[in-house]
Amino acid sequence: MKVLVKNKDAYRNFEILEKFTAGMVLSGGEVKSLRKNQGSLQGSFVTLLKNKSAQPELFIKNMFIPPYQIKNTGGGYDPEHPRKLLVKKRELARIEREMNNKGTTLIPIAVGLVGNFIKIEFALARGKKKYDKRQGLKERAQKRDAERENKIRFT
Repeated sequence: MKVLVKNKDAYRNFEILEKFTAGMVLSGGEVKSLRKNQGSLQGSFVTLLKNKSAQPELFIKNMFIPPYQIKNTGGGYDPEHPRKLLVKKRELARIEREMNNKGTTLIPIAVGLVGNFIKIEFALARGKKKYDKRQGLKERAQKRDAERENKIRFT
């Protein structure tokens, strides 16, 4: 997948449990805008909405996609409107089952091109506590120091 837009805070603030890929319902201008690497996943989230008659549906909310050409966009365009995600029924049932667990959420990780199609990668995740984040930073620093020490020894 060629990544167009990435959520940089996803791995820092969440523990990723399982990843999923889905299609998105977009307009033509939104596709063009994403192909120009415009857009942001900052503050966006995936939600599961249950209809009374039909099966539940996945939507991504607060994903910012600016208009491709501002002058040609109608006055009613909202760059952060909810966009429907297209997943298989089996995956949707599994996601719904996992969402019943306390403390899990769905977060977008990246939007990219798979062939000519724009896909979104999202994950079932659990939020990290502050001490978990500190522990991760500490481990990365120790690993970096060890690699630096090995380079000095062998040069």
